[in-house]
Amino acid sequence: MRLIARVVTTLGTVLAVACGSADRLTAPPPSELSFAASFNPDTTGGMRPSTTVTAWLFLQPQPESAVAGTPAEKAEFTVWDGAGRELAQASVPGPLPFEPDGRMTARQVLDWKPADALGRAMTVRFTFGRTAPEASPLIIERTITF
Repeated sequence: MRLIARVVTTLGTVLAVACGSADRLTAPPPSELSFAASFNPDTTGGMRPSTTVTAWLFLQPQPESAVAGTPAEKAEFTVWDGAGRELAQASVPGPLPFEPDGRMTARQVLDWKPADALGRAMTVRFTFGRTAPEASPLIIERTITF
């Protein structure tokens, strides 16, 4: 627990809440789901290659939730430079299950060239499968700008 608190305070951490409607396959209500990402920014205000990034999805158990007990098909990380060009893209294949404490974790090392290019934004996307043939996959995504 101390390590988690230390990581959160020393690395850039973003908390956001996903929201949606309960009448179709959507993200759970804000009181039910939170999203956090952690990375190690460079002292000059960006992110260098060979950076380990971690994303957590936290779910408060609700039996009627669209994602309760459903593993994610994959997690994707994309890093963008200041001009909006993609520097790195990597996926963590699933299934990515929720742990007993309601947390799902995806971790990836991101590399790109040229190594002196600074990442200025990172998009993290969790993709959940369809619950019915006509339904679209559920995507929970956040972009962090630094």
